[in-house]
Amino acid sequence: MQPKMRTLLLIVFIAITAIIAFVIARNQPNKPLPQSLESPVTSPNYVVASIAPLADIVRQIAGDRMQVHTLLPPGASPHTFETTPAELILLSKAKAFFKIGWSLEFWADKLVNSLGHDQLRVITVSAGIPTIFSNHHHDDIQPQKHGENVEHHEHTTTSKNDDEDIEVNPHFWLDPINAMQIANNARDGLIAMDISGREEYVSNTTAFIQKLNNLHGEYEQTLSQLRARRFVVFHNAYAYLAQRYKLEIIGIIEPSPGKEPSAKHLATLIDDIKNSHATAVLVEPQFNPRLGEVIAAETGIKLITIDPLGNPLQPETMTYIGLMKFNLHQLKSAFDGKIK
Repeated sequence: MQPKMRTLLLIVFIAITAIIAFVIARNQPNKPLPQSLESPVTSPNYVVASIAPLADIVRQIAGDRMQVHTLLPPGASPHTFETTPAELILLSKAKAFFKIGWSLEFWADKLVNSLGHDQLRVITVSAGIPTIFSNHHHDDIQPQKHGENVEHHEHTTTSKNDDEDIEVNPHFWLDPINAMQIANNARDGLIAMDISGREEYVSNTTAFIQKLNNLHGEYEQTLSQLRARRFVVFHNAYAYLAQRYKLEIIGIIEPSPGKEPSAKHLATLIDDIKNSHATAVLVEPQFNPRLGEVIAAETGIKLITIDPLGNPLQPETMTYIGLMKFNLHQLKSAFDGKIK
């Protein structure tokens, strides 16, 4: 078969596959997994966090002084999440709502305002985090310039330039060093609402940061020894992790979350993979893996599942450290465990 004809057929096939995958995904929006490991609300003294990794970090700091619950149901992605009355009920009596910010929770403003009162304390954990600005082609590291992390109303924190389509990448929790700052911000938020627990919150934060430092050491030791370092991601969730540990993301299947990639984009991505010698395409349990499967089959690279949020069907991923250790194992598998 002539190369041009093969390329044309590939583009047509990818286009059909992309349409089917997105139709399936949209007909089953935010389908929750069949179980959750969280206990039901049993105390009026509780707080809510937007996503499971953040909820666990807050839980580590809060200790026994606060129950911590996750707003998003298992299996849901914050990029495509649609709120329901269940989230409104959960938030209505919470003491505080912890969120990542930088417009990850683009739906938070409307949800908080729908409570009909301003008693809910909103705590954004992005303060002090160096940002990565994405234009869907590359990422640039910039100093964090946002304001207070404790607020009573949502403030949009994504910076965007309409001419260049530049926006802040909000997935900073996937870097263990950034998780240390998240822990500090969670500590400050808890102290602001419960000053009598200051000593416990400070002590818990110190202990948890030591665990995060050990986790960072595991990542450095494991990933620094690998020869292969290039991979493709489903969406741009791993820029902070890649920047921290000198990995290279050579392409993104879905550059704009929730927006169907074009057949031309996917065909170009396949060429880039073949030219760059990437070793794996990383998919996520929150999204349909079909496009990743097609790309892996066409290029002959590995298809590996990596998880930014946690999966109750894999209980070890429902703590922050457990999730990150799972991802480290998957990354090592993606790079075939090849040591320098």
